[in-house]
Amino acid sequence: MYTCNICGKNFVTNYVLKRHTLQVHEKNAVLQCADCSKKFVRERDLKRHRDSVHSTEKITCKFCYTSFTRKDNLLKHLNNKRCERKLEKEAGKRKRVDLSVSSRKKKTQLFTSAENSTADPENIFLPPKENERAFQKAYKTFNLPNNDSSLGIKEFLLLRKEETIFIFRNELETYKALKVSKWVHCIYSKATDAGKMIKNVEFKTPNNEVLQETNLARLYDDMSEKIVKESEDFEGRDSGWTLDEILRLEVRTNRYSPFRGSSSFIEVPKQIAETKAIINVINKKDSQCFMWSILAALYPNTSNPNKTSSYVPHLNKLNFDGISFPTPLNELSRGHYKDPVVYRGIDAPKIFIEKLEKDAIEIENIYKKSKPLLPLTESEKQLYDNANNCYVCGQTFHENNIKVRDHNHVTQKFNGPCCNSCNLAMKAPKFLPVFFHNLSGYDAHIFINELGYDEKQINLIPNTEEKYISFSKNISNDFQLRFLDSFKFMSSSLENLIKTLKKDEFKYMKHYFDSEKIDLLLRKGVFPYDYFDSFEKCKDSCLPPISKFYNKLNEEAISVEDYNHACKVFNEFHLNNLGEYCDLYVKTDVLLLTDLFENFRKICMQTYKLDPCWYFTTPALSWDAMLLHTKVAIELFTDYDMLLFIEKGVRGGISQCCNRYAIANNRYMSNFNPDDEIKYLMYLDANNLYGYAMSKYLPLKDFVWSDNDLTEQDILNLSDESDVGYILEVDLEYPSDLHDKHSDFPLAPENKPPPNSVEKKQFNSPPQLENQSQCRRKTTQLVSRNETTQLVSRNETTQLGSRNEKLNSAVGTKQLNSALPSTAYNAYNRLQPPAPPLQQNRLFLPTYDLALVLGLQFQSPKNGSRSWKSHFVTLQWLALLRLEFGPLLTYQQLSKLLNRLNDFAETSYSSN
Repeated sequence: MYTCNICGKNFVTNYVLKRHTLQVHEKNAVLQCADCSKKFVRERDLKRHRDSVHSTEKITCKFCYTSFTRKDNLLKHLNNKRCERKLEKEAGKRKRVDLSVSSRKKKTQLFTSAENSTADPENIFLPPKENERAFQKAYKTFNLPNNDSSLGIKEFLLLRKEETIFIFRNELETYKALKVSKWVHCIYSKATDAGKMIKNVEFKTPNNEVLQETNLARLYDDMSEKIVKESEDFEGRDSGWTLDEILRLEVRTNRYSPFRGSSSFIEVPKQIAETKAIINVINKKDSQCFMWSILAALYPNTSNPNKTSSYVPHLNKLNFDGISFPTPLNELSRGHYKDPVVYRGIDAPKIFIEKLEKDAIEIENIYKKSKPLLPLTESEKQLYDNANNCYVCGQTFHENNIKVRDHNHVTQKFNGPCCNSCNLAMKAPKFLPVFFHNLSGYDAHIFINELGYDEKQINLIPNTEEKYISFSKNISNDFQLRFLDSFKFMSSSLENLIKTLKKDEFKYMKHYFDSEKIDLLLRKGVFPYDYFDSFEKCKDSCLPPISKFYNKLNEEAISVEDYNHACKVFNEFHLNNLGEYCDLYVKTDVLLLTDLFENFRKICMQTYKLDPCWYFTTPALSWDAMLLHTKVAIELFTDYDMLLFIEKGVRGGISQCCNRYAIANNRYMSNFNPDDEIKYLMYLDANNLYGYAMSKYLPLKDFVWSDNDLTEQDILNLSDESDVGYILEVDLEYPSDLHDKHSDFPLAPENKPPPNSVEKKQFNSPPQLENQSQCRRKTTQLVSRNETTQLVSRNETTQLGSRNEKLNSAVGTKQLNSALPSTAYNAYNRLQPPAPPLQQNRLFLPTYDLALVLGLQFQSPKNGSRSWKSHFVTLQWLALLRLEFGPLLTYQQLSKLLNRLNDFAETSYSSN
């Protein structure tokens, strides 16, 4: 309560008290109008008085020419449609002028001329009327025709700006919020040999949100700019088209009801709610129903499942960035797959490492939070109750190794019934694998320098001084980034690997590209590497000519087909410059590699139950796959001298110079010359040599130094498949009578520097100083000193004519064909006919592979050994297959053959 100090009257507000003092007592009035001497307490009241009473500047309505001194009065006048009623009254019976060019033949009355009006008829028009309406007037269309054929699109849109803004403002008065769009209908023409070609073209904008606080003039300008750009793109893309006429501007409005400060909660019908079958989270204070539904599914609450408070503790566990609320249908896929990050710039390596480290920290935090197992479904309960063996190791459950429920600590899903030992042994990974194709060759050089700008440890596994098998960087004490080369697992180009995938296996590509355009991307793209030598080239508005795609490194040019495909991609995806083409190129490369490696992981998990992401290269993966499949335990060396002794016998690729060019000359040739030497040519090739070698008997355990009293005859008397084997170091004599016979491929290759080489001169001092990395595996017919070899190889060389001069030392061991089951399993899986790759109708398989498998598969087991020698049986099968099918076997023939062999296999095993 406020009291006047003069008269003692009480007032509710201080403003009323001041007004009373001014009007009654006139002692506190400090502001006075100079024109009429009226007094005011506040300056804003005096200003409003001057503007409305004494101002000489007037604001005129452009529709009815009524003058106003204040802008707010003009807005009220327009919103209340006073100008429309005034004009209708002045015009009397109006003359209707149909200026619409609508294809649906509907008329829109926009202008009027009053017969008795004093106003200029060119400037007097009624506010635009809707051309059509739908959905109970929620959707309306207004047509604004073009009366001047000389105008361009930009000038025409500027001319119609005021009328369009009036439409927006008028509709906002009714619906509070709108979605609006603009369509410009034009006629284009093009001169052709057959005459003039006419084409109707529409340029449109997407729907734009219009609220009460929206700046309508700015919105109109932005929409006009998009239409002008679209028209320029059309004229630039489709050469030869010229604008003949602009027909009309079509303005479309639609009622919009955004959830601003309101709730998206919808009550479930009573009959459904009573079943307790649906969780309907009550979010009456927000519109984030999508988020609450996801949280309710991932983190179920049994006590209060319908309350948002039950899921508040889990809000920070999921990332809802990029998802708007309420969530439209086209954003639902973002809840599972987020758009990949594509960054282009001079600092791309730095940004790449920063982004990776940020992701690694986030993933580490996810791994650290162990989540409980979700309640089992009925089928999972039945699987667990009926299980007698561990799904990991296959061992039977017993009292000392009980059955437990194994689950994924991230997804909380049930994995399977597991023994307690395996459950405790399985751990979450301590690293984040990052795969590059050809990381060892070049890709690592781009960003590896950015890893060293802090004090965190970096670990390298080098192959050479410039190439690395892998390298990693510590993110924390317990987590690291591990960079790996997918080429070490899939040793082929990305282009060739893509052809092996079926269309439905491009899982990640389909999530990021429309199904209509994805066919253009299911192949390796082309890029002008040598042309793209500066960031200025990113601004090129089109692809360079085909000559600029020449690859100087490979000395190869792309085909016309590849270039046309690149141009089609550029146009279909509406790319504006070479920089955007580069972004699309690297994005698809990453997604294609993702699909390839994920498919490879799936095959390895199904076939070997091993995840390649835990390995650095294929040999390590293959070794574990063999141990897992065979369950064999190979003893490790404990004697260092014995280890060095074995390493001396390691075999490798042979360095040799071959004369691969030869001309046949025999009576079966059309150009046979009997005077020249008679020559026949035979092509011999064998693959899967590693598989053949590993199927033999190999050292297993009980490694001991053997006495030197072994004789050559003792060695020859030992069977290659006996339980005891030897690794020998001998001096080998090469008889001169075998030189010509073995000249093309001498026995017993050695590791030595080439004669007269730099290495030989450098290592001319003691032989033990020779660097193994500089040596080459060579075949010679010289006397071999200290040749280390396994008994099997020594017997073969002896049978072929070489002689052992002296036995220097030997290591005895128990041996077994321990790798045979794994080798046969892998070879057999290679025979399974996969679905034909893309764009390939016929697939071929060397018959040698099939012969090897059949030779291994149909041998008779007897006391852990084989009654037939594997190579002999393999050659038998090879001869039979070559006679019937030739050197190559199609997968169609293979399928029929395997079916024919099923009965024979059962008979063979049962009889043996």
